[in-house]
Amino acid sequence: MLPAAQTYTSQITLAEFEKKGLKPKITMSNNPLESIRMLVSIGLGWSVLPKTLLNQDLQQLDLHFEMNRQLGMVWHPARTQSRAVQELIEMMR
Repeated sequence: MLPAAQTYTSQITLAEFEKKGLKPKITMSNNPLESIRMLVSIGLGWSVLPKTLLNQDLQQLDLHFEMNRQLGMVWHPARTQSRAVQELIEMMR
């Protein structure tokens, strides 16, 4: 199971499999990742998930793939930001 084909997560996952000469048989797509984790945990398939979604219901297999994502921050420019938010924004820059 992978996220929908148009998602960045699905695209980078399939690109890594392709680099290894592998073409996984995808039988189901779902969003969000938490839904995929739940479906895998009840035995409906396997997936590639972020480590943050691991729990005792899942078994981890290290694939030695290099998958990274760039994340950004967004905020409403007209709203006043708390001191903590201002510091987080500065730290992330």
